[in-house]
Amino acid sequence: MSNNISVNQHDNIDIELPYNSYHQAQNVLAEVLPVDYFLAKHLTTALFSKSRQESATQNALNLSPSDKKSVADFFHIILLLSQSLRAGHTCLPLVTFAGRLTFTSVNEDGIIDRVGYVLPNIEQLAVLFERLSLNASERQPVVYANKSLYLKRYYDFEQELGNLLAERLTGDNTQIDEQTLAIAKTVIADLFPEVTAAKVDWQKLAVANALMKRFSIIAGGPGTGKTYTVSKLLAAIVQLNRKLNQRFNRDRDCNIALVAPTGKAAQRLTESIVHALSQFTELIPKSILEAIPTEAQTIHRLLGVIPNQLEFRHHQDNPLNLDVLLIDEVSMVDLPLMTRLFRALPSHCQVILLGDADQLPSVAVGNVLSALAPRPLIGYSKDNIERLKQLLPEFSTKATGLKKVNNKRYDHLSLLVESRRFAGDGGIGKIAKAVIASDVNTSWQLLSQAPENDELSLLPQTIEIWLPELVKQYYQPIFTAETAAEAFTALSKFRILAATRQGTYGVDALNHAVEQILEAQHAINTMVSGKTGGKPLYHGQPIMITENNYQLGLYNGDIGLLWRNQDNELMALFEQQSESGQMAYKQLVPSRLPAFETVYAMTIHKTQGSEFDHVAMVLPDYADNPLLSRELLYTGITRAKQKLSICSLANVWSRAVETNSERYGHLANAVFD
Repeated sequence: MSNNISVNQHDNIDIELPYNSYHQAQNVLAEVLPVDYFLAKHLTTALFSKSRQESATQNALNLSPSDKKSVADFFHIILLLSQSLRAGHTCLPLVTFAGRLTFTSVNEDGIIDRVGYVLPNIEQLAVLFERLSLNASERQPVVYANKSLYLKRYYDFEQELGNLLAERLTGDNTQIDEQTLAIAKTVIADLFPEVTAAKVDWQKLAVANALMKRFSIIAGGPGTGKTYTVSKLLAAIVQLNRKLNQRFNRDRDCNIALVAPTGKAAQRLTESIVHALSQFTELIPKSILEAIPTEAQTIHRLLGVIPNQLEFRHHQDNPLNLDVLLIDEVSMVDLPLMTRLFRALPSHCQVILLGDADQLPSVAVGNVLSALAPRPLIGYSKDNIERLKQLLPEFSTKATGLKKVNNKRYDHLSLLVESRRFAGDGGIGKIAKAVIASDVNTSWQLLSQAPENDELSLLPQTIEIWLPELVKQYYQPIFTAETAAEAFTALSKFRILAATRQGTYGVDALNHAVEQILEAQHAINTMVSGKTGGKPLYHGQPIMITENNYQLGLYNGDIGLLWRNQDNELMALFEQQSESGQMAYKQLVPSRLPAFETVYAMTIHKTQGSEFDHVAMVLPDYADNPLLSRELLYTGITRAKQKLSICSLANVWSRAVETNSERYGHLANAVFD
């Protein structure tokens, strides 16, 4: 199995790797991709060549590249590290792989078809990493820290973001004078005139907790009023700032920005903020409401994209001109992007994170929100509780269940726990709670025994039984609509969500099945409508952009419709708000579009930030799918506002509910320890 591979670096030192090609590794190891193999090959060769070179010039204890076992061990560890990064983990904890048989697989007959590789125990691995000088102080591409292995760039991102957040949290611990607290108390009371001692107003508590902090998180599930709450918080910030302007004889208004990770999420934030502010016209002075922006943008647009470069226009040496920044759908933001965003913020900027920590984490590396928003919220520090009592006369630790703790690591966090959307006996809210609690029996019972015409239903495993009727009910109206506005309204009512892209129950097959049904129902004719890039295009076709195009203002996840104009030309339409706040359409010739796909069905990941009246969620027909998790189910479930239909086998459902999509990382330690 071993062959000598000569690498022309570090004085042409020959390193004997365990495999001479990806093909050979693939015959022995399961689930290894080319990217894993070539990363392992590069790093193993580089580090062992460097180790041998240093051992020849220094009197140090370094490994010899002739030590085949050490080379093989390290090679397979890097394979695992690469796999973990592809799965979104920031690092690879030793305890998860030390002493284990890895990369093995069994075929359908129960016979081992990939023998895999057994890794050393923790003590042996620690010695190996130490001898390769993988500590954080060395200039190595791999870092061993926190009893975990990192690629250095992700270790650096984690440490940098941790330091940036720690600085903000430390600043929040400073004392606030009594007069400022009294002003803040009045501002909050004006925004929440109704006081009921018998019931905790979690939204009011969140506003009070975040009002004077440079960094805060407001987390909660769907229908808990996150946007409503943060709209009042922004009004409170503006009001407090103006009162402090009067006190200190200054004239400085707040420069506020609203951002979200995707174009679709930014559009929804815009709509939600506009709707929330429209409810406050009698409660909040017009001048205050006008100071709150109503248009959100993507994080990339805020930072300023430079074509063909990783870095942005705004960074630590060219910071943003902001006083307040609201970031929505934070669960979707990956570690590198969040680091670059905080890097570009001035130190005084007040940052508010908004999101649902139980949702799926970002597609890329990291899980920032989950790391900083532990559930359940145990309590607050003595100082924070005292401040809340000063701001809210009705505040009670007994009523809220919040305990007094001996540290400040939860002071930045507010949880909204009452869902107005899923209140009462509704099945969607019940199954969402059961899933996130990992309650297999209750969640499956709710689904499989749902009464007829309930908001929950279990679909037959045979797609052909139920799909035609749903297509007729929800997708045919797109094609009978007389205007684009009517078609967009029809499209927004329903969506098929899938866990995977491939397979019978994946997005690609489901989109194809819907098109076949529409053709059979004579709603469309893909053969005569035209093509772009080999794709059939037709009037009424819903599409989703799959790559960013900043010049066109189109972003990954944006939803549009192909629609014939008055000249019978097929155009791509995308909803956007005009300056007057009315709905308008961006119109483009399809040939100008960046990459896109048909979107009758979409992955659950892609629906974050979206909601539909009715959702049909389709799971794969095998339980060993690595994408299955309770966070995946919860995200799909909570996209439905009124009705939820699920196609799943019992064993697949059970596996998903039992599986936690926890991301490995140490961001919380970097912030608080």
